Amino acid sequence: MAPIHLLSIFVAFLASASASCLSLPPRTENTLVLVHTLFRHGNRTIEDNIYPTNPYGNESFYAPYGYYQLTKEGRKTEFKIGAALRERYGSFLGSEYNINLIDARSTVANRTKMSMLLVLASLFPPTGELVWNEDLLWQPIPYNTFDNDKELYGRKVCSNYKKAYKKLIKTDAVLEQLEPYQEMFDYVSEHSGLEIQKAKKASDLYVELLTQKAYGYPLEDWFYTYEKEMLRITMLSYRLMAGTTKLKRLSTGYFLRKVIEDTETRIVNPHSPTKLYLYSAHEKNIANLLVTLDLFDDALPAFGSYIIIEVHLIDGVYGFKFFYQNYKEAEPVLLTIPGCADFCPVETFKGIVSDFLPEDSYCELASADASSDD
Repeated sequence: MAPIHLLSIFVAFLASASASCLSLPPRTENTLVLVHTLFRHGNRTIEDNIYPTNPYGNESFYAPYGYYQLTKEGRKTEFKIGAALRERYGSFLGSEYNINLIDARSTVANRTKMSMLLVLASLFPPTGELVWNEDLLWQPIPYNTFDNDKELYGRKVCSNYKKAYKKLIKTDAVLEQLEPYQEMFDYVSEHSGLEIQKAKKASDLYVELLTQKAYGYPLEDWFYTYEKEMLRITMLSYRLMAGTTKLKRLSTGYFLRKVIEDTETRIVNPHSPTKLYLYSAHEKNIANLLVTLDLFDDALPAFGSYIIIEVHLIDGVYGFKFFYQNYKEAEPVLLTIPGCADFCPVETFKGIVSDFLPEDSYCELASADASSDD
């Protein structure tokens, strides 16, 4: 079905949904004051040929998209996120977009920028005066990107992150964890033609191979010999990326600090028009946040997975509710932060994550390479 038809159907759905209960129970709807949403981009093509002898590695196999770009399926995935947010928060946001209602931000990668456009398209199809083309029920909605984005790209733009990570993976404790995988490292290195001796290298290869498989091209038999081990090493790699207090501060701390600061701004200014903060990012953003909050379940964050951080005012107390949609369930799953309840008061949460909230100068800026993320 063409996108224009999808938009038309969605507008019809919106008209009926506005009179329904939506997916939030009345108490939640009545106490909701702000929403932060971090989502992964949609399905994409592979980064490059992955390994030298890959029979499906040439870029021509991924026409008309090219390497590292959002696919048709990925576009559908992201469009569904916006529709899900519209269904969940329709009465909270209202049907009409205005410039002060949301703050949308993406990393600088093409796939995340395109993902943001798709989420915004289904979240806010034009209504009334905002309909500018009767044949295209879509409206342009701006979003922001930043070259030195510490909130979303701390791993990439902070040179001291890289130093701290390299220090961690050379420790005896980590080297001991990697010992059981040595046979797998040697086998995969031999068959892929790549030098695979570290968790991150194995993890990056694993994710790329799954991406190729999801696109529709088969994998060579050697992949399946150690498939389970490659999954386990990928989960270990995610944990290592936020494996120390310093790594948590640099990979996720700036994002957490912004969520808290924006929430406190809303508390001080209860009539602020901003109701939704949107962040289009990557698999590792999702994993790093879950690891930092001690919520990671050793499952690969799927294309289009997302974390919702709702801010509620309940019995005079402002607090957070965390939800995770990794498509194991139909609806986002309510998470409980260790040391807190399902509803976590802002001050309690600040205490829990206080060690992970960095100062501005904590990040030693380096240049980011957006092309080499998940």
